[in-house]
Amino acid sequence: MEPIRIAAGMPVSARLLWFLAWNRRPLYILACVLAVAGALYTRSPFGFLIGVLPIVILFKANQVVNAASPEVIERAKNTILKAGTQRVGIELENSDHVALLIPEKSGSPFGIRPAPQYVVSCVYISDAFFAVFSGSSFSLPTRTITPATTAEEIYFRHVSAINQRDGYIEITLNRGNKPKRIDVGNDPNALRLLDTLRARLRSPRAPSQPIPVPVIDQPSPVEQAPLTITASDDERYCYIRSSKLTEYYSDPTVIAALMEQLQVPGTTATHNLMSDQEKKRLSRARWSSIAKLHRHFGIVCLPAKFWPHRSGVAAATF
Repeated sequence: MEPIRIAAGMPVSARLLWFLAWNRRPLYILACVLAVAGALYTRSPFGFLIGVLPIVILFKANQVVNAASPEVIERAKNTILKAGTQRVGIELENSDHVALLIPEKSGSPFGIRPAPQYVVSCVYISDAFFAVFSGSSFSLPTRTITPATTAEEIYFRHVSAINQRDGYIEITLNRGNKPKRIDVGNDPNALRLLDTLRARLRSPRAPSQPIPVPVIDQPSPVEQAPLTITASDDERYCYIRSSKLTEYYSDPTVIAALMEQLQVPGTTATHNLMSDQEKKRLSRARWSSIAKLHRHFGIVCLPAKFWPHRSGVAAATF
């Protein structure tokens, strides 16, 4: 990640004094030049007092740095916290978070209280895990942040113990892996971080409910209008599977019984029930040269209409 510059919101004069407080050589050189020039001009030792003017400016610069440093450092911590969310993939509003400021072992110029260089470690704590974004650096003289490039997630179910050591917190894992280390230095927020981690480890929150399987609305089947029997006595409905119908249709016994029950003209039982006038009319129709049944002595037809049904059952109407 690219370095980030902290905008301190200071006026131009304060920024100039901030620069001179951390870069003192120009003031020292100016103090020497003014002291020598004053002594030569006045030809008196008191002329060296003119060289005190740059020292007064340096004193004022130290005051500006000491007064503005806490706000600049706090802005740097918040900026690093926000930068870490992009690495750990968690929002600040949805987690407990803390930024630990660890000063590096480098001396500050005379009169300036805060250290010039810092290392910042950020910890984000959620329900199931905590993430560590460590290794970011902050330079107070230039107000520049160099964010870390890596982050690490540790799930509470993999943690067996959390211990506090001198300057860091040690995370012991279950499966014998190398303990994880969170550098805290002397930051006052380290104790709050330790208490929060131990509380989550000792009394984890109730697991979230499993996500219910979405119910897909099945389209209601289209209701078919039931078959209704009409008022006519000559029409009725029955159902039989098409495979069975084919099998029965090839059985002469079934055909003969069906024709007898339906009183199909041409069968012996039906012929006996017919009147003499009907017999004569049927005979004339059979022997007529223009009739469709001319000289046809076998099974003529079934007085039924068959068609396939959607469920694989054949239907017939008589």
